Amino acid sequence: MNNTVRLLEEAFYRFSLLPAINDCDSNEYTNYLQLSADVDAMHGALVKLGIQKGDRVILCGKNSTEWICSYIALLLHGAIAIPIPESGIGAT
Repeated sequence: MNNTVRLLEEAFYRFSLLPAINDCDSNEYTNYLQLSADVDAMHGALVKLGIQKGDRVILCGKNSTEWICSYIALLLHGAIAIPIPESGIGAT
């Protein structure tokens, strides 16, 4: 297990009730416990989709809690996230 994964899992446990993310659009906070649950749910979706360790996955969208959960789930799953800014869609 790499250091980033270990640190994330430790943060989920140690800081479970503290705010992890502030969604600027809704001004709602997600604590580490909810973030962990959301990441677990996303991880389940990755498994159902057949995403495997080492697979490259494009992650495109606006900055959001969902984007962060997706990125962390890909990281913990061992997939390679390829972030593309929402503004980059269709740009030449």
